[in-house]
Amino acid sequence: MIKRTIRVYGFLLRQGRVIVAIERIQGVPMVKFPGGGVKVHEGLSEALIREFQEELGIQVQVGEHIYVNDFAVTSMFNSEYNVLSHFFMVHSEGEPQGVFVDELEPPNHNGEHFSWQAIDAISPESFTSPIEQAAMRALKARAKTL
Repeated sequence: MIKRTIRVYGFLLRQGRVIVAIERIQGVPMVKFPGGGVKVHEGLSEALIREFQEELGIQVQVGEHIYVNDFAVTSMFNSEYNVLSHFFMVHSEGEPQGVFVDELEPPNHNGEHFSWQAIDAISPESFTSPIEQAAMRALKARAKTL
């Protein structure tokens, strides 16, 4: 039986750029947005606030819901699960903490760093998951109206 995992991600924008997370998890390189899994008894906004605090050391306010995947994607880490991912705009007055790099090259070992990427320049195909690729296309469409 296929199970479902719910994930939540945020688009933090500054001056036409968005923060991208570049990770290596269980040896798997990934380019994605900051965020992660929703825990049991946790709402989407609550999970996203927690994830930004854990990953970037900042408090965020959750804004507009931009995208949710409407197609099935099997988890890269457990084939018993399909992934359902929600993407929101987030806002913060604070400066994100962590290691920031210019390129989208994953670390050599398990870990994560971040990059500010120009929305109009980054390709959706730069992202690892088809969900993230679709979310980037949605962000590009939404950014034209901001």
